[in-house]
Amino acid sequence: MRIIAMFTAALLGASALEAQTSRPTVDSRLLPFVGCWTTTTEAMLTALPTASRTLCVVPGETATSLRMLSVRGDSIVATQMLDVGGRRVPISRESCTGYATSAFAESGSRVFVEEMLECSGGTSARSTEVLDLANVVEFIQVRAWRRRDVGDARFVRWTALEDTASTLPAEVKSALSGRWQAVATAREMASTDVTFTGVVEASSQLDEPVLRTWVFARGAGNRVKVTGDQLRSLKKQGVPGSVTDVLVALSHPEVFQ
Repeated sequence: MRIIAMFTAALLGASALEAQTSRPTVDSRLLPFVGCWTTTTEAMLTALPTASRTLCVVPGETATSLRMLSVRGDSIVATQMLDVGGRRVPISRESCTGYATSAFAESGSRVFVEEMLECSGGTSARSTEVLDLANVVEFIQVRAWRRRDVGDARFVRWTALEDTASTLPAEVKSALSGRWQAVATAREMASTDVTFTGVVEASSQLDEPVLRTWVFARGAGNRVKVTGDQLRSLKKQGVPGSVTDVLVALSHPEVFQ
């Protein structure tokens, strides 16, 4: 009986180890975004495919992919896929279909997303998006917002939810189980600064409205220091004037209110 019990315990231990090691791995640069987030900026949720106050980001099928789940109560109402491994992810937006590609920024903990769409009537569309970790408990999502040929961009400021949220869907709880320490460490180690080099890089990845809105969202409430030489350098490197105007306004909040 003792031998059988030991053999059974060994099998159970092996099964547990196999289950643990078979969990999807996540690229360390994506880990800071993993978890559940909430927002109170309901007016800005029109920037998203499906308006929801709760967003849960869980590992995808590969180390370079994530699933962004819009959650209401204990239900998942929409899914957005990200893959920074170069794969084209199929997407559908109203009467348009196409694909999305994603890439890491070379500086800072942010991901750039580009969507290419073909719509009914033979028209095509391109939009861009950025996910940017602002600090250990907050990330900013900025994406194009289009309706009836009117272009604009809006942002959502997501704040981390406690990992004990009891109303999350079971699928989300399972996907996040056992990951909290690794996620917390990744957020602490992530680079959240926005440099002028980062702005130049973003200008080559994002449409002007998204770039301008992202710079404003990251600078709002902070005193930005920018010199004339820096502004001229940014202009030479292709940063639009509307974006440098935002930097000037952020550097003189007492004038531009």
